[in-house]
Amino acid sequence: MSNIITEKPPGPEFVFPAFDKGQFDASLREQSASVGKFGQKLITLLGASGKNVFISPLSIHECLLMVGNGAMGSTLHSMKETLCLPNASSDEPINSIHSMLTAGRQMENRAPLFTMANSLWISDKFPVYAAFLSESESVFDATAKSLDFSKPETVTAINKWVNTNTKGLIKQVVDKLKPDDKMVLVNTIHFKPNFRIKFKPSETRKKTFTLFDGVRKTVDMMNMTDTIRYCHNSEVSAVCLDFVHPDAMMVLILPNETGKNALLSAASKYLEPTQFSGIVRECGISRIYLDLPKFEVECSEDLKNPLTSLGMGVVFSDAAQFPRISPEPVKIDQVIHKTVLKVTENGVEATAATFDSMDACFTCPQPPKRLCFDRPFIVVLADKRNDLIFFEGLITTLGN
Repeated sequence: MSNIITEKPPGPEFVFPAFDKGQFDASLREQSASVGKFGQKLITLLGASGKNVFISPLSIHECLLMVGNGAMGSTLHSMKETLCLPNASSDEPINSIHSMLTAGRQMENRAPLFTMANSLWISDKFPVYAAFLSESESVFDATAKSLDFSKPETVTAINKWVNTNTKGLIKQVVDKLKPDDKMVLVNTIHFKPNFRIKFKPSETRKKTFTLFDGVRKTVDMMNMTDTIRYCHNSEVSAVCLDFVHPDAMMVLILPNETGKNALLSAASKYLEPTQFSGIVRECGISRIYLDLPKFEVECSEDLKNPLTSLGMGVVFSDAAQFPRISPEPVKIDQVIHKTVLKVTENGVEATAATFDSMDACFTCPQPPKRLCFDRPFIVVLADKRNDLIFFEGLITTLGN
């Protein structure tokens, strides 16, 4: 790349830290809490629309961390606070916070729960510090390419990369690039496990799903009667479905009351990390007659206004400070997030793509309990070990 600046950028020099297992576990717990708090705030804000909302807080978090690695001053502090990172008021760079987790994951000897990929696409007219690219590769495992942003082939290349890394589920995140665009940062995450106890296709029936306004839609409703992790309290009922991968779980939460306010209230409470962990732990083995829709949803969100509402507005303004990326002043122009969720008898497939563009300035003997997800509900895909949420959604509209 002819636009690479080899001189040292502003701020502290990054050195990949040594670590031990205890530090990695602590780092993972911190990340789970940060992603959970950020996701809870964001999905509650997006859910006010009443439409289907399905996001990967982990994908959005990761993409913003990548660009935040180049931030300093008030921009860095606002990003750390919005992303619910520890020591938000400190000047510690984001890469130091994230690098411990990266190193620990690389050394884990277990099958991955999901596949994640990061990339940076840089205008060949835009000067970038080599140190920023090096840290992006070592901390975020991000590939970088310098291309002519005036050519349509660049948009094609970005979308092809996204299509490949989402297994063909998301074919496009970029429509076009503007003349003043300098860099595009992209994160993808793909998750496709099979249920440990599969639904039988022969048991799937046409049933109704009732929307907020009382309108009934016809859906394919899967059902099973089995021993499932389940809990019920005065506000919600919940089930935890296990996958073949021993670390993965799908948590489904159904408010006892109907209506949008009840769903948003349940999301605001039970997607908060401590409360989410609590309801998962409360789920004990019960014999359940479970009805769950077989469905697919696709969502696309422009996150500029929501992130501004959450306190990150400075990154979109001419006051943005990203001096560790380039000596030229830049700001974030837009943050686009696209997701797909498929739930079938065999299991789940979920994928997400987030891009930032930057421009100039158990068995029980009693009869089975009945739980039917035939109205709006909450869905969460998470890691059992630490309750790290990589996808979550408010499913409000299904069927024909």
